[in-house]
Amino acid sequence: MFDLNFYIFLYPELINIYNNDKNKIYNHWNTIGQKEERIGYHIDEKIFNWVYYINENKLKKDNILTERDAIKHWYTIGKKQKLKCSDDDNENEIFKNDLESEKNINKKDLLCIDE
Repeated sequence: MFDLNFYIFLYPELINIYNNDKNKIYNHWNTIGQKEERIGYHIDEKIFNWVYYINENKLKKDNILTERDAIKHWYTIGKKQKLKCSDDDNENEIFKNDLESEKNINKKDLLCIDE
C-alpha cells in the first residue's frame, strides 16, 4: 500500500527536489524510499492520536513537536516500544493484539511496501 499525499506530507523536501512532479516522487518511493524504509502509508491512522502520543510519552524533550515528527517517531521507534498512541483503552488493546499478530507478517507489509 502506498499513499502519495501522505508520503509527501512526511517528506516535504521531495517537493523541491522533484519540482512537485508527483510521478517523480512516486518513482522515488519505488526506487529509493522503500530501500531506505521510508513510511509510505499511515496504516495506524484510525487509532493514532499524535497530540496524545507526544504528551503521553513525554516526547517534547526529544524534540518531537509536530504531527510529522510524531508519525515518524511512531513508525520508527514508538510502535516497536509499544508506546501508547491513543487515549482510548479499547484502541490500545486492539493495537496490542495487532502487535502479537504481526509476528507472522512480512516486514515489507509493515512498511507498506507493495511487491
